[in-house]
Amino acid sequence: MINGYEPWVESYNGGLRLCVRYKDEFTGKIRKVSTKLEKRTKKAQAEAEKVLLQKIKSACTRTDNADMTLNDLIEAYSADMKNDTSITESTYKRNTIACGTMSKIIGGDVLLSKLPKVDILAKLNATGERAETKNERLKRFKTLILWGYRHGYIDNVMFLERLERFKCAPHKESISEKYLETYEYIKVRDALTIEGHKLFLTFLVLTGARCGEAIALTKDDVDIENMCIRVNKTYDSNEKVLSHAKTITSVREIHIQPQLLELLRQIEIYFKRMEIRTGKRSKLLFHNEDGDYYSYYAFRKALAIASEKAIGRKITPHATRHTHASLLFEQGFTIDEVQHRLGHADSKVTRDVYLHVTHELRERENRKLDSFRIG
Repeated sequence: MINGYEPWVESYNGGLRLCVRYKDEFTGKIRKVSTKLEKRTKKAQAEAEKVLLQKIKSACTRTDNADMTLNDLIEAYSADMKNDTSITESTYKRNTIACGTMSKIIGGDVLLSKLPKVDILAKLNATGERAETKNERLKRFKTLILWGYRHGYIDNVMFLERLERFKCAPHKESISEKYLETYEYIKVRDALTIEGHKLFLTFLVLTGARCGEAIALTKDDVDIENMCIRVNKTYDSNEKVLSHAKTITSVREIHIQPQLLELLRQIEIYFKRMEIRTGKRSKLLFHNEDGDYYSYYAFRKALAIASEKAIGRKITPHATRHTHASLLFEQGFTIDEVQHRLGHADSKVTRDVYLHVTHELRERENRKLDSFRIG
């Protein structure tokens, strides 16, 4: 027993962890904490229980709010996320990094009581980052402060109302940067120097698959007989973990159209030659020379360099999904059809791309009509 609660063992990411519940003295809520269990022995469990006790003690011990700094708050927030099993490792890592960045921008040693007097917008402006990036940092910062308020670390959050979002680029320009026009895709593809990257980029554009979904695909997921690619898992390149699909709607079958079928043949030939050259066999559709998962980071870096060189702006891998959506919209597909193809129930960006593309098509029609004459 630990503090009156019975610990239990559960499987996690191929290993084991010891879990126990405890009562938060400050909120009265029952929380869960866990730690890795090396072996299922009495000795290993005893060691794990010591770690759990220390975690519970840390979670229930608070610094006097008068002396608490922004870094203290971030540390408490990170500990709470770590103990929350509903939060994935990648989300935990993303939020922790975001808070750490804001700590550097604002100053981690600033007292929470003095935080309302800090000109946070001015400090964000001094970074020289894009408005979209600054707004994302504001969003993460507000989440942190509101968490602190709910947990009794901060008494007043009225100052958050002064933190207005930065004005972004005009809507049309902002959306147009989220995807590639057909001619831009060709330029970027041709600027890539590694054939594997060219094939991967084209696959993403032709399928609308997420990078993690494409990297997780095995050769068995490609069903040529039924002309479909089965998507039911994703690969997290941050944590190097294969997991189930992002959402229920992410589990889907992507129809193989003729151009995609030809691309799949090229992919098979390219990676089969790699396997023969290296002697490393792999079940994966895309893989590195060791037969392991394809490198997302190498592709992202190569894509950024190639796109900046070819079209004057850096493109992220995720832009390929919006590119796929825009191409479908140009062919007359509906929003529902595109969202089904992409594997999500709803998406503001998809709707924005739709509106932008339809506006562009209308503009083209109007330009044609301008030259229409009779007599």
